[in-house]
Amino acid sequence: MINKSQTTSPMLRGHYSLIQFCPDAARLEVANIGVALFCAEREFFGVKLSTEHRRITQMFGRDDRDLARLRTSKKALEERLLDPKRAIRNLEDLDKLASLQVNQIRMTTFMPCRVTAAPNEDLMRLFDELVGTTLGQPNKDKKLFPTLESLFTRLESEGRAELNYSTKLPVFGQEFKVPFAYRNGVLNLVKPKYFSQKAPQQALDLAIRGDLISKHGVADAMNPRLVVVSKFRPDCDPAFISHVDEVFGEYRVKHVRQSEIDDFANEVEAEAHA
Repeated sequence: MINKSQTTSPMLRGHYSLIQFCPDAARLEVANIGVALFCAEREFFGVKLSTEHRRITQMFGRDDRDLARLRTSKKALEERLLDPKRAIRNLEDLDKLASLQVNQIRMTTFMPCRVTAAPNEDLMRLFDELVGTTLGQPNKDKKLFPTLESLFTRLESEGRAELNYSTKLPVFGQEFKVPFAYRNGVLNLVKPKYFSQKAPQQALDLAIRGDLISKHGVADAMNPRLVVVSKFRPDCDPAFISHVDEVFGEYRVKHVRQSEIDDFANEVEAEAHA
């Protein structure tokens, strides 16, 4: 990992790749197990891999010998990625990195992101958001807005909504989960999200996912859309909130602010159908 001393600076351009476990390439089923992050302006390249395998065992089923081989493969890939003899200068070098595979572990192409003056913290944030260590994130998301949780729980019992909806993200094939989904002529994937001005990349990450979903569809719907229901930290600047609005608008993501929850709930109640 290369990490020079840092001073306060504007947001910088970076690129990240998801490291994935894919036991059967023909089925395109993957589990995210790590993240790699590169920022040329900070001369930074870092890798973070999961140390536990509960997601893999729940998704695919693995015995102790399988998991032992997986640990060995992860270590081998990490050593290749962080080889001090490997120079990383540009996107072409990143493309070569993304082509690395060790047994059933592979990497996605590197995707653009914004990096702060502390790229190692950005790496940890990306890991927490895109890999994490538990399968319960949709349940955690539900608790942000009790009104929505109550509404969708009732609609689900009426056959007019789904809870803990899971699909594959177009193009990259990674798992994408939302706590609520409903149909009103299109499939709406509802993602509650708590935003902090200290982590602006979260909005862009969701916007890119929403754009992929809108353009390419998902397995059981050709015209889905992502709906982000937002809650902002009290110290967020109004300009930042407006910027999030603009980003979601550019990427065809419906944005519902906390102050609009009641109107949105009424809309869902009126439009959701089996």
